[in-house]
Amino acid sequence: MLLGIRVDDTWLPNDGLVNTVAAGAPLEQPKHLLGPADVPTKEPFAGINPADLAAGIWNVFQPYEGDHMSQMGGFFHRNKDVDHYYNELLTLLNGLPTKQEK
Repeated sequence: MLLGIRVDDTWLPNDGLVNTVAAGAPLEQPKHLLGPADVPTKEPFAGINPADLAAGIWNVFQPYEGDHMSQMGGFFHRNKDVDHYYNELLTLLNGLPTKQEK
């Protein structure tokens, strides 16, 4: 138990950057799942449109399949998928309506 939070085996799966429990949303906060939270994929944004995102709560994408360096890159670890990952995320975010469009 850590600060009143039970940390057990459910905290072991990770998305390459952080465990999926912590990555999902702050504890006890509402969240909107945009894919299976327990099935990693190389395409976490596939098939998701800006209209699928919920305003005002945490939108939780399917975990990315990879390790920390596959997301961050590095001198010895080059991942050609990382550009595609971030381009897909930015395209999705760019499609969100602005305040004037609402």
